[in-house]
Amino acid sequence: MIKEKGWNIIMSTNEIMPKLKDFLCENLGIDADVLEFDTQLFGDGEIGLDSIDSLEIIAYVDDEFGVQMTGVGKEHFYSIETIAKYIEENAYIKCGGCQMTFLAPVLVTDISCG
Repeated sequence: MIKEKGWNIIMSTNEIMPKLKDFLCENLGIDADVLEFDTQLFGDGEIGLDSIDSLEIIAYVDDEFGVQMTGVGKEHFYSIETIAKYIEENAYIKCGGCQMTFLAPVLVTDISCG
């Protein structure tokens, strides 16, 4: 999440994907050369992550983006792209002043804090 004028603003899918890729490579030992944004992460593919890896992804997404993925369908874990889309579609934006919370996407200019 990034902060802008007292608001916590979620990033776009295109901004989220590189952060997810960095996390997967650095923390789960995936070779960056074989990991594309649309590469299958779980199952019999080249990456082959398992349920323990999914717990690490869930914890990272919660900590980094404030989005809960516990109990989310496996289709959202297919690739970096599907995880990033889920984050963008399910992120909440919180006002730093009044603490009002809005489901993203919402334009900060459309909301008046008061």
